[in-house]
Amino acid sequence: MNSFDTEAGVSLRIASRMRSVLDITRVIGVSPSKSCEKGELISKKSRAPRYREESLWFVASGLPLSAPIEEHLLKIAEFIDNHLPALQLLSAECDIGIYCCFTIYKGQGGFVLDNEILQRFLRLPIDLWIDLFSISSG
Repeated sequence: MNSFDTEAGVSLRIASRMRSVLDITRVIGVSPSKSCEKGELISKKSRAPRYREESLWFVASGLPLSAPIEEHLLKIAEFIDNHLPALQLLSAECDIGIYCCFTIYKGQGGFVLDNEILQRFLRLPIDLWIDLFSISSG
């Protein structure tokens, strides 16, 4: 854990009802960190089976959870910069987003999405999801 008692993780997420995970991988030229295929069973534990309605392709920042969230976001911005033409092509028929998970273990915490990061993300029609968790001992 870092000196602020927080953990963070960030992934780029591509969802498609039309393209398979393999097709998305071929367009980008990078294997996903995690993926799910359209039509796969979501959970074997569910009483009523539910199947995925879209293929999901994720690439994680690759940084440890202890790294500041700003560093995770910069890694994803670099990935976008390095694969922008492919991502622009996919954005016509895929939903592209950035998923952030931020956990605070003591007191309060936060982060800044500075102008540089925001401008780099805005070159794509992109959504930003932020999950915040606060875990206090006591």
